[in-house]
Amino acid sequence: MSSGTGLWLRHNRVHYFFLTSLILSLVVKSATWILLEQNGNSVDIDTVWVSALTSIPLLFVFTHEDDFDRVSPRPIRNRRLILLALVTVWAALVGFLCFWGDFSDYGSLTVIRNNIGLIGLGLVSTYVLKKTFIWVVPVFAVLGSLTFSWPLEPSVGHSLWGALRAPGSFVMPGGQPNLSALLVIVIWALGSVIYVQGWSKNSDHKEPRSRASFRTGKSYSSLVLKGKLRASYAIPIALILIVFSVVAPLASASSWLGSPQLLMVQGLTVLILFFAPATLCASVISSQSRWRSGNADWEDTSPRSRIERLVSAFRISALSTFIPLVILALVLIAISFVGAILSGVSYHVTIRQLWAGTPTFLMIVGFLLVSCVIGTVLGSLFRGIWIAPLCLFLGVVFFISVPVGSSTSVDRAWDEEYGFSSCSTSEKFSIKVCGSAPNSGYLKPMAATLDDIYQETSYRDDLPRKFVMVNSVFDVKHDNVLSVGLQDQRHVVAPSSLGKETIFRDINQSLSYIYLGSASHNGQQANFDTDQVLSAFRPNNGPTDNEVISQIDVMKQRLDNDGQ
Repeated sequence: MSSGTGLWLRHNRVHYFFLTSLILSLVVKSATWILLEQNGNSVDIDTVWVSALTSIPLLFVFTHEDDFDRVSPRPIRNRRLILLALVTVWAALVGFLCFWGDFSDYGSLTVIRNNIGLIGLGLVSTYVLKKTFIWVVPVFAVLGSLTFSWPLEPSVGHSLWGALRAPGSFVMPGGQPNLSALLVIVIWALGSVIYVQGWSKNSDHKEPRSRASFRTGKSYSSLVLKGKLRASYAIPIALILIVFSVVAPLASASSWLGSPQLLMVQGLTVLILFFAPATLCASVISSQSRWRSGNADWEDTSPRSRIERLVSAFRISALSTFIPLVILALVLIAISFVGAILSGVSYHVTIRQLWAGTPTFLMIVGFLLVSCVIGTVLGSLFRGIWIAPLCLFLGVVFFISVPVGSSTSVDRAWDEEYGFSSCSTSEKFSIKVCGSAPNSGYLKPMAATLDDIYQETSYRDDLPRKFVMVNSVFDVKHDNVLSVGLQDQRHVVAPSSLGKETIFRDINQSLSYIYLGSASHNGQQANFDTDQVLSAFRPNNGPTDNEVISQIDVMKQRLDNDGQ
């Protein structure tokens, strides 16, 4: 290799990022093999992990082009083509190395496809974004692909919007064509053209401002604050975090509305896993404004101490990350508090819920604050554009291991603190529904809905007349009484009736626990047919079946043995 070529490769940090991608991908593949595959477990998303840690570091090779490269006598497009070829070939070699000899649906070919797709996606994004943010769209694509479960029989659409999770074959498991490879090739080709041609929507030439434009009458401090907010991308960062932080808790709102404790212990814990790493990453981007604006050297020679400069940078980072998230959380808590009161839960019980959920909420706030501080310090001290995605990755790895609250712990705490002391009896068939005091607002709607279910079945006189209502029948398993849950049933204010299909789902799950009887019956299984008993709850206006009635009696006897 000639000295000129070597210097050019060093200028683009090719050696550094090639080695980084190789080490990271081998570490992740080795970890999944040691922790999972060696014990006989299989994981199909390790290809996504390896692809992300292979391709995203390689994208930074394309970010070191400067004005000297563009005025060099050697054609800039030829050098871009060489870099693109080197990166693509290296990504393919790393894929083969990490999954050596594995040509299965989730083997080396899948990793190579994902690597090429993520590289192409990053290059396409440079048409709109600055090259310093070439990693943003691929990171969002990787995180988005990990937020859903892959179906047993995926459709053609899954091979497109879920291309990173699709198998490496040309046919999906259900027989549908797999278009992921075609999509990846198109994205890579488009990204290659954009990069080689140097296309960008961002103009390097802006109209100069006249001196009159600065005579706004605003104070010096307000102009400085406005400039800092613009340089730190504070407003775009805040908007992105707010949008996603609203979507995440509201996606599970039907499981925590009307209960401040459930919100703080269950609904807001998503802020730990997703938005603490996002806060860490966003704070790095925000505080690196001193490097992007060229003020770093001036700040280092200013009379202000480093602590003062860090505090100033933290204010801007907190305005765009920490403060909006905390305000949003407080608004959601206020909505759940008011909803509980309007649903009929007493002030005393609702305030006790607030107090019980406060430690978890303070832990969430603490993690967000620490993430903001660490991100601000790292962004102020280091100028590398790879710092932000690295912090995002390390943050996700760390916060996955952080134990947070769950609805299971809330159900158990309510069982011990309140028991099933609150009850309501339906008007038509005297069905008694008991639950914990924080759920008292939903007792009447649940009893009324069970009344409607009994009204539509011919077995209404044979079915049990007692239920307990919990937050989720999937979390706390009662095997001595029929249980119904409020998961996916909650509203801001308790409605007059609830969803019947959800109740059928819960009754089916409860019958399974009663059948198994692992706790109350020393693991001795029952001898009734759960499917036949469940069919008795379904709408049925025909004549009753004696076999179904006998199965119901066996089930009721199972409950009667426990005094129900």
